[in-house]
Amino acid sequence: MEGGMSAAMAPVLGGERKYELFDSFEGLPPGKDIDGVAAHAWQAAKDDPEYRDNCRASEDDARAAM
Repeated sequence: MEGGMSAAMAPVLGGERKYELFDSFEGLPPGKDIDGVAAHAWQAAKDDPEYRDNCRASEDDARAAM
């Protein structure tokens, strides 16, 4: 799993801060028409390494990234 946005923010904002992160860890909801063709194509490309199980992750994955 990649570190993601939260892990990238910590070095910028400083290690002396306390961070509280909230996430459902359930991944993205199914794309809607408003999300556009690219979002639908990405969610359909389950074999693509960038798919990452539709952005689903465990709490352990998030802790490891931080």
